[in-house]
Amino acid sequence: MFKFIKEQKNINKIIIISFLCVFITGCSQPVKEETSQAVVKEDEIQEDKGVQPVQEKKKEKLSEMYDWNKAKIPMDWYYPNFGEGQVLQNQDYIFYPEKGNKIIRIRKSDGMKEIICEFDYNKKADIHYCLADNGMFVEYASDIYFCGLNGKNQYKIISRKKLKKQITAIEDKGWMRGICTLYFYKDSLYLVSHYYMWKLDLTTKKITKMSGLTMGGCFRGNSLYYMDFSQRTVYKTNIHTGKSTLVLGNKEDSSISYYGLTETDGKLYYVKCKGWSKFIVYMYRKGRKDKKIYEFNLDDSIVYSIKSRSGKIAIHYRDDKREKDSVIIYDIKSSAVSKIENIKGFNGLVYIAGDMVFYAGMTEMEYDRYLSSIAY
Repeated sequence: MFKFIKEQKNINKIIIISFLCVFITGCSQPVKEETSQAVVKEDEIQEDKGVQPVQEKKKEKLSEMYDWNKAKIPMDWYYPNFGEGQVLQNQDYIFYPEKGNKIIRIRKSDGMKEIICEFDYNKKADIHYCLADNGMFVEYASDIYFCGLNGKNQYKIISRKKLKKQITAIEDKGWMRGICTLYFYKDSLYLVSHYYMWKLDLTTKKITKMSGLTMGGCFRGNSLYYMDFSQRTVYKTNIHTGKSTLVLGNKEDSSISYYGLTETDGKLYYVKCKGWSKFIVYMYRKGRKDKKIYEFNLDDSIVYSIKSRSGKIAIHYRDDKREKDSVIIYDIKSSAVSKIENIKGFNGLVYIAGDMVFYAGMTEMEYDRYLSSIAY
């Protein structure tokens, strides 16, 4: 009897323990499910956030950011243009020089215009400038300054007097009308004076002659490329050593001339003229045959110059029979061609910026001539 009771107690214990396990498991299950559901919901929220499409800000065209008919951009017609031009921009602002020796800054976000630099107009001198990473270099009356991108903290880098002394010591006729055109490239400042390119070491303030008499040029890699004054040859100068070598053309061959030299996206382009009717745009390839990009077969026409910016080349040509000037815009990646034909009052392509071409107009031959522009 005692044995039976003992066994019955053990059975009861087993039943109670089993019931408790079931009870605990049943109570904990909703918690697990709720926790699991919460995790799933959180994952779903995170995933939803990740796949939401990012709306890219619409890129405005340069021509739409400002009323360029109101801009009075002075043009110093006398000198070749080695730089990017006079309308420059970064992520936040557009800059351009204005008649009256001012530099204007336009805020892209709201189009607000402000004068950030202004010099004494009584000196009758044009203002030239170029952008650097943390500011800008400005030339006025052949004095060179540096200031912030807001025009503040301006200080003089080197004076006209010291520049003239160095340049005339190297080249008697190298000064003439003083400094014009600035270009900042690989930690050095480059200047143009009387059709010569000069390098200014910003640490030592030493001047180095970088070219002979030239009608224009551009930088690529560690070299300055430039056309000689006769336009029959193209040279390159190592920017570190100053050594120049002939890369295109022959001085003795009068049947071939070069009417343009420009760089874009790391490639060098030029216009080669054979005789007076065949003009071909080539891409320069060192050690290989140059690549033909575009060919003109224009009767009674002359290709005068090319300029480039952001993967596009602007080519100026003139129909002498009809006395009409036109510009071809060539897209390097797509090979697409568009034309701006019979531009009124056109007197020379100056540079290309964004979706605009800037050119010198056929206005009165006065000192304060300013640029015209047209969108393409």
